[in-house]
Parts: sequence; structure tokens; C-alpha cells
Amino acid sequence: MADDHDDEQRPDSLPAPVEPAADEHEQHAYLPPSWADPTASTAQPAPIPALAPFGWRALGFLIDAVLLAVVLSIVLRPFGSSALLVYAVSVAVRVVYAGLLLTYWNGATLGMRAVKLTCVDATTLAPVTMRQAFIRALTAEIIAAASLLAGILTVLEILDLAWPIWDKRNQTIHDKAGGTVVLRAAAAESRVD
Repeated sequence: MADDHDDEQRPDSLPAPVEPAADEHEQHAYLPPSWADPTASTAQPAPIPALAPFGWRALGFLIDAVLLAVVLSIVLRPFGSSALLVYAVSVAVRVVYAGLLLTYWNGATLGMRAVKLTCVDATTLAPVTMRQAFIRALTAEIIAAASLLAGILTVLEILDLAWPIWDKRNQTIHDKAGGTVVLRAAAAESRVD
């Protein structure tokens, strides 16, 4: 029994005290988390895209109008004098032309591409979706048809096309319906690739 008592008192049987590491006692000032993106490069940020001015938009529209008029006059010649059929086919072609090119050709029709314009989502500046492109194109055609049916010549269509003159985002009525905005130069050049 005495041996048991001696074992309890022997200093070599006690665990050695743990010395804290030198770094544990050093105090560091609190550093708030960094707002910088660690994956971001040091390259210059992309320039903010510029809204397309009215003149460039009008020129792009005229280029598209002339191209489509020439193609449609050749394609629709066999339909003869059926004005309603010719009008219906031409509306369908214009909607499909604008809808597909805006969706699959970097947000530009031939006329827009010629003057370095691109159509993007108005909120995110992302490429337009097929839904947006077709709503935009269909709205433009409905406005044009309403102009003809109302007998006001093309007053409604001119109003739609002139809307960017006083609109703060340079949007037409059909841009607003489709949730799109048209940009010039820098955005168009970066999306061509």
C-alpha cells in the first residue's frame, strides 16, 4: 500500500504542464473581411456600355427595312395581287427575322450589326432571350399594323420609332415591351466574338 502512495506523489508520474505556443499569447488587431473579389484580375474594368443614340438606331432600322423590302419583293412576287396574304407573310418574315437574329446573332440584326448596335436585356445587360426578342419584334409589328388599320398612316409607328428621342434610356415602345435596351459600340464590339 505504501508503494501505491509513493506512485501518486512521484513527480515523474504527473503529466508535464503544456506550454502555450508563442503565437497564442500574441494579440492581433481585428481585420474586417475584404470586399475585394479574390478571383478578380487586376485588369481594367469593362467600360460601361453606352446607350445607342437615336440617329444610329434610325440608320440601323433603315438598313433593315431596305434589305427586307428587297428580299420580300422578290420572294412575294409569285403571290400576285393577294394583298392580305402578302402583308401577312411579310409581317411573319419581319418578326422571325428580328426574333431569330436578336436571339442567335449577338443581339443584332443585319442593320444593327452594320452600325455597331446590340440589343440586350434592359435590367441585366445580358443577351436577350428568345422570348424578349419575339415580344419586341411582335410589338413593333402590332404597332405598325395598328397604324395602318387606324388610317393614321404611320403616326403610331413613327411615335414608336421616335420614342428614344425623349426617353431617358433611349428605348422605343417595343423595347419597353420586350424589356430590352440597345447599346452602341463598346458593348457591340465585345460581343461580336
